[in-house]
Amino acid sequence: MHRIHFSRGLSLLVCCAGLQLLFAARGQADGQPPPGPAPGTAQKLQATDAEKIANTRDSIKQATTALEKLQKRLVDPDSEYARAETEFETLNGKLKAVKTAVAKFRKDQKEAEAVALEAALPALQDDWQLAKDRFDIAIRQRKVTLETIDDLKRRIESDTQLLDRLEGRAQPRPSMSPPVSGGKPSDPVPAVPPKTEAKPAVDVPPAITLPGGPGAPVAAPADTAGASVGQSSAPDENDQTVRQARELLSTRRNELREVEARVRAADERMRIMERAIRNIEKTLGLEQEAAAQAEKAVAKLSGAKIPEDPVERAAHTRRGTEAATRLAESRERIQRITDRIASLNENLEGLKAERDVVSQEAEQKQQQVSAAEADLNALLNPASTRNLFRWVLAKGPHVLLILAGMFVAHLVARQFSHHIVRFITRNSHRGSSGDRENRASTLVGVFRYAVGLVVFGGGVVMILDEIGVPIVPLMGGAAVLGLAVAFGAQNLIRDYFTGFMMLMEDQYSVNDVVKIGAISGLVELITLRMTVLRDLEGVRHFIPHGTVTSVSNLTHGWSRAMIDVPVGYKENVDRVIDVLMDLSREMRLDPVLGEHILEDAEMLGVDALSDSGAVVRFLLKTRPLKQWPVKREMLRRIKNRFDELGIEIPFPRRTVYHRFPEGTAGAPTLARESERNAA
Repeated sequence: MHRIHFSRGLSLLVCCAGLQLLFAARGQADGQPPPGPAPGTAQKLQATDAEKIANTRDSIKQATTALEKLQKRLVDPDSEYARAETEFETLNGKLKAVKTAVAKFRKDQKEAEAVALEAALPALQDDWQLAKDRFDIAIRQRKVTLETIDDLKRRIESDTQLLDRLEGRAQPRPSMSPPVSGGKPSDPVPAVPPKTEAKPAVDVPPAITLPGGPGAPVAAPADTAGASVGQSSAPDENDQTVRQARELLSTRRNELREVEARVRAADERMRIMERAIRNIEKTLGLEQEAAAQAEKAVAKLSGAKIPEDPVERAAHTRRGTEAATRLAESRERIQRITDRIASLNENLEGLKAERDVVSQEAEQKQQQVSAAEADLNALLNPASTRNLFRWVLAKGPHVLLILAGMFVAHLVARQFSHHIVRFITRNSHRGSSGDRENRASTLVGVFRYAVGLVVFGGGVVMILDEIGVPIVPLMGGAAVLGLAVAFGAQNLIRDYFTGFMMLMEDQYSVNDVVKIGAISGLVELITLRMTVLRDLEGVRHFIPHGTVTSVSNLTHGWSRAMIDVPVGYKENVDRVIDVLMDLSREMRLDPVLGEHILEDAEMLGVDALSDSGAVVRFLLKTRPLKQWPVKREMLRRIKNRFDELGIEIPFPRRTVYHRFPEGTAGAPTLARESERNAA
């Protein structure tokens, strides 16, 4: 009677396990007993924690029971898989033995025996084919059973985690899945009093799935409160409006997390339902194949010749009865499985409708959270009218006070610079008063530049600190920037350092006439980085201090006019010297130019004997920048006085003398011609 139970027990077991898995999934989440269709409303989601805990425990118990039965069936030696495997191996060995015997008889040239055995091969081949089909179906049924076992294990694990969450256990408990082969299954969960579900903390929830489909992730709401606003403009934590907005946002987020958990539970129930339907559909396909195989067996046995041997006739009748019974039972199971699949599809539609309701609620909660975040961000937004007004009242006076302090410090620095000019002019004994004023003006310009930089930089730092910008990172960045400038702008640093040393050593000042390299001119401006010169043609030269290797100051402290006066060789040099000294004394008594001459003329005497006359040189010590007007006036007076006294100022001329030896022919003629030319 083993063949009578062909595929019956295993198919029914797989079908029942799938149904138990499905109803367990629905029972643990909806708080309802496993049987019955799933309504399309959200009423079941309102189950209390006590109902959820009880239903979840029932789901775990049912799934565990089904799992134990399937695992025992896998190792049962009297299972359909074991019987089909034994029958196939027996017929396969018998078929190989007959074929081997036929080949041996033909080899031994025993044709009669070979023909007799070959006559039995078709029937044996048909029996082998039926056994092979039966074993193939049993193999596929075993695979479906293993898939169902995996689904039951995942279901038990999920239900265990849900039960831990419902009972308020922080740490997950070990899985209640029993071992795959053998072993004692886990004990059912003991009854405990229902506990209130722990309220989730206020943090960022994981990604959820909304009505776009079970696998469409939606980013959880980020905690943007205070993230988009600066510390300086954030309202005080004691602000009642902001505190209420934060509390409302926290409440909305907690509500959203609860609804999201229900959405995920609904998605999980739908996935479990779909897996159960797929497994039952596989069982239906296998049952249909089993029915077809049984129908083939019935047709084969019905058309076969009835053996004459009573034993073989009884075996033939038993096999026919067994095949007919299998066929009838398979058709009956196909009808039951088809009806169950239709029922499960209706339940799946109910779950989808239920999930849509929860998804709409999740969308509403998401909109409420977004609105609460928008309200809080509006309260914390520094650009909002409310916060701008509060910021102006809180920080505005301090910023205005800093700006006023910067302005006052700038005015004080400018006024103080004028006091420095007067102090240097009054107390310094180096050079004339004009020299001291020039130096003071130079130092004051640099002083104003440095003080202005300090005042502006310090004011900006104070304002940034007042409005809440962190200063320490800025200082670190400034240090790094300064290091980069030190390496990348060495020439610029050299310019500043050289300019500082020039100012400290007082090499030249504004309004001095200097010669720097091949450029000479009047100093118009001195900064720490460069010097600006203006030459006689009006060209302005900008000279970086780093390129200066030597400086010739023509007006440092005092100046000197060096005057060279040429006179003819026929003039009395001593008389000319007396005239020049008299003119220099007259110049010192001049009301305009006399104050620019510091000392009496220093007569150097005859300095050179040129081609056309003697050169008399004398010196006049003057104030800075006055040597040129004094020299021009002195040359004018010398010219006029020499004209009055008839002193010749020579100009270049050449006299040619021709000499001929005495007695040379033509000498008188050449001499007369030379005298005429000279005349």
